[in-house]
Amino acid sequence: MKAQEAFDKVVKFAAKQGKRAMDEEGWCRYRAPDGTCCFVGARIPDDLYRPEMERMPFIALIREYKELVPFFELEGLTKSEWTEFWKNCSAYMMACSNKAGQGNLKYLPMNLV
Repeated sequence: MKAQEAFDKVVKFAAKQGKRAMDEEGWCRYRAPDGTCCFVGARIPDDLYRPEMERMPFIALIREYKELVPFFELEGLTKSEWTEFWKNCSAYMMACSNKAGQGNLKYLPMNLV
């Protein structure tokens, strides 16, 4: 998958869900108790998801659970560009949120590549 295609999917996913995946304490979650998930959590297959993944930074998650790497691969990016891409996706999700806890999203036209 190309980077722009992956980013477009992140934006579409966020728009459809309409709020961030957070737990009762306001922590971002890959998969939240209310059934929402962040864009990373949405890409983790059910059979590979483990509750202990929660609160683990994305790069640490990929290092610890190498079987997840194929679900996050992007064509034509160097390793540093790949890392930057996923950081930018995360920043986009955060920027789209209103005040912490409200979870409503506003969408900006945005391209990564």
